[in-house]
Amino acid sequence: MSKNVFKTLALVGAIALSSVVLTNCGGGSGSNTENKAMSTDGILGSFPQKYYDCIDGINTARADMAVGTEEEYKAAKDKLAELQEQLKTMAETEGLSSIEIPTEFAEGIPFKVVKPLVITNVDDRLLTLKAEIESTDAVDQYVAYNYGYLVAYDTDGKPFSTGQQGTYTPDDGSSNWSAGTKGTLTIYLSIAAFNVDGLARLGKLLIVDSKAEELKQAATAMSELQSAAMQKTREAFKK
Repeated sequence: MSKNVFKTLALVGAIALSSVVLTNCGGGSGSNTENKAMSTDGILGSFPQKYYDCIDGINTARADMAVGTEEEYKAAKDKLAELQEQLKTMAETEGLSSIEIPTEFAEGIPFKVVKPLVITNVDDRLLTLKAEIESTDAVDQYVAYNYGYLVAYDTDGKPFSTGQQGTYTPDDGSSNWSAGTKGTLTIYLSIAAFNVDGLARLGKLLIVDSKAEELKQAATAMSELQSAAMQKTREAFKK
């Protein structure tokens, strides 16, 4: 099997695993993915484009590490480490902690927003976000975990991503929430090459419970976006 075929399979596999994209961050020399220009006039400014570029480069470096000579493997490994290091500092270099993202709690969740979600950490699969919140009723800490799910919508109101389970931490260090307790919500948003367009057109973040219909709809939307991206990649390699 040829080197190009191996690389094709590696890149398709990278999309399937959502392990995401090239750049200023800089892609590997063998990048076969399509460079994408995204809007920079959204609430996150140039960050989505730079994030996409980095994760594209990471995918390419991982694919390059799977084939080629020992020298090419070492070069790709170095590039991968460089890009991952850039991601670690991106929250700070892009000033993301100062960009408040419109944040809502779904009806029935006993919390309200004091200060909206902001991005505090970046890696090649997840964005970490934090918000200052206040309980509107007494809440058992264990029950609160059921309210730690996230749905991201673009400016057209379409869901493009979901978040992994978040955590609620009362400021007073208590194990449960009484009405009026303030604290911090830490939550995670899944972003990959196939849904990063939504990040450039981010409209709002909705916090829901684990059984919310909105969560199911967003998961379906993500699956469709991923399938479309994989099909586009396969077609590109046939040309």
